[in-house]
Amino acid sequence: MKLLLENGKEITIDDQNEIARGGEGRIMSIPEMPDKVAKIFLLPDKTITRMQKDALSVLDAHFFVKPELLIYPPKGGMNYVAPSGWAGAGKQAGSTQDIVGYTMQWLPLNFIPLASLFNKPYCAKHRVDTTFKIRVLENMQRAMQMAHQQQIVIGDFSGLNTMVNPQADIKLIDVDSYQTSAQVHSHYLLDDIRDYLYQGRVSIHSDYFAFSVLAFNMLTFTHPFKGIHQSFQTLAERMIHKIPIFKKDPLLTVPKVYEPISQAIWQAQFEDFYLEGKRYSLSTSLSQVPAQAAAPPPPILQVSDSQELTIKPLLDLKPEEEIIDAQFNGGIGFISTTQRHFFLNTANNGFVQQIAALPSNGQEYCFVGQERLLKKDGEQLLAYDQQMGFVPIQNFSFKTGSRFMPFGAILAVVEENFLKYLQLDQIIQNNLATSQTQVHGKGFIVRDGLVQNVGGKQYIFYNSGKTLTTVAVRDMVYDVKVVGNCGIAAVRKRIQNKAAEQEMSLEYRFFNIQNMEMGLSSVAVSALKTFGYRPIDAQHGLIFEACDDVLNIRRSQDFAVLQSLACKVLNEQSLVYSTPAGIVAVNPDAAYLLNKR
Repeated sequence: MKLLLENGKEITIDDQNEIARGGEGRIMSIPEMPDKVAKIFLLPDKTITRMQKDALSVLDAHFFVKPELLIYPPKGGMNYVAPSGWAGAGKQAGSTQDIVGYTMQWLPLNFIPLASLFNKPYCAKHRVDTTFKIRVLENMQRAMQMAHQQQIVIGDFSGLNTMVNPQADIKLIDVDSYQTSAQVHSHYLLDDIRDYLYQGRVSIHSDYFAFSVLAFNMLTFTHPFKGIHQSFQTLAERMIHKIPIFKKDPLLTVPKVYEPISQAIWQAQFEDFYLEGKRYSLSTSLSQVPAQAAAPPPPILQVSDSQELTIKPLLDLKPEEEIIDAQFNGGIGFISTTQRHFFLNTANNGFVQQIAALPSNGQEYCFVGQERLLKKDGEQLLAYDQQMGFVPIQNFSFKTGSRFMPFGAILAVVEENFLKYLQLDQIIQNNLATSQTQVHGKGFIVRDGLVQNVGGKQYIFYNSGKTLTTVAVRDMVYDVKVVGNCGIAAVRKRIQNKAAEQEMSLEYRFFNIQNMEMGLSSVAVSALKTFGYRPIDAQHGLIFEACDDVLNIRRSQDFAVLQSLACKVLNEQSLVYSTPAGIVAVNPDAAYLLNKR
């Protein structure tokens, strides 16, 4: 399909070149402009005006992914064939209402949502420290101040609309929704950054509040109004009654992952915001890096059982050594730290045997099949041999910019034009069994799971046995975590709120895959957790989920909790794996083997 840019040039929009989609539109690659993408609106009354595009043109492209060229149907628009889902076919080009989209810069794939930095295991795995976060916050503040100087309000200043790369550069997306002289904000906001103390109104001051929430969440691994309060259960109630997580309140249970800030200057600012109701631009100077409260000493290596579980520490970590990754598949697995890779045998009930402790530079990624351990070191893939150490795979190397996701004994690798499956256990003479399919690589989301946008539809991948299988998604997902034939999906949901019709929330819901269909349940959890799954038969199994001081055991049919076992070593962000040896639980500072008494 050919569309017309405002400068008179034609571009090609093809359903197969979809990159992403949201509630308002689809993001599409443009073959004629490889460094640009197109946003094509889904509905003709939810588009952008030329006045709004011009008002946004003053924003700095270093920080903002802003509209560049408007897109119209071709001349003779009665023959125009709309993209899938667009209801405006048949319009003649010429008026504002004929605008079907706009071009913008293509965001490189090494940019991730800022919300990833709220997760302690993610930060450990990718070596994200407080200094890095302060650099990110400084860039965010510069961007916010630039917008405000032009009388532009960001509005939905969320962890999903702020993207960050490994160099701490930031890019703000969803820019066309900003409030300008040409457009009032729609008031579509995620509930976690809405300023309920001031009735949720969108303004420069609500941007200050949203920025403070993002800063607090990054620096403490917790939203300032999370936790469980016995009287006030919702974020809105907590904000209105000024009960942040650091307020001394006997009715408030604080998440275990919370790391209080001990730097007085930063803490004073957060108290201004959440206890006093003040709104201003936070100071983010690197000279005032917030010190974290002193970390507890490493756990003593001894069995520390609960009444219901035996709890065995697995590793004797050195000082300053931190766990950054783990993966288990059947009877083997690994735990990687900043200094070593521990290759483990988990085939025997109640016992974990260390096969090897191998040196690590802290920048490598390991993978396990059911028999073999492999690692990615730069662009090279190497397989472990007990006699020879790590030996390079001869017939495969990672291309620059490729992304990967392990699914048991299969490693999926997404390249620009190909999706490759690597069979990790099938290695003959240092050659790995591989297969590939031609795809549009930009259309894949590779974060906690593997999601493909193509042809106006969305698909998730799961391991169905010897290969990976896709299943179509009914409710559009932001990301997924899949284990076996079930998982957790991050989905945007409208909140039924009489005070704000456009209230939105990011929910994390369990789902299962039955008869090639994804069934999204109503059971929600706090995040995209790494949970354990133990199959009972071909369709059903048990789910092992970490919560604060509790291990939940759920059945996969309806995700009902069958048992809640006390376990003091767990928190909401603990990684949990089901193995023949028992349940392996991993935190950045320790790993444990759990078994029922």
